Amino acid sequence: MEAILSILEPVNTFLTEQFGALGPLLVIGVLGMFLVLLTLPILLKREKDPLDKLRQAAREDTAKGEKKGLRRGRNANADKLDKYSGFLAPQAEKE
Repeated sequence: MEAILSILEPVNTFLTEQFGALGPLLVIGVLGMFLVLLTLPILLKREKDPLDKLRQAAREDTAKGEKKGLRRGRNANADKLDKYSGFLAPQAEKE
């Protein structure tokens, strides 16, 4: 701990001599602003949305007059569940 203080003490005295009593605080503020400016491009970078490709394809298909339906058929899934309805339904009043 004493080794760290021996390094920071000359830095603190230099900052206090050059910038006054608020010198260390001024340096911390400048470092904070630098970090904010460093992260802004990362946060503002807009990434491509994977769904945009699907939306664009759907718009092109509707413009051409072709309409592709999504697989939303309830009947295919209902047949699969009918096979197992004996296992899924309660067998006794207790269940």
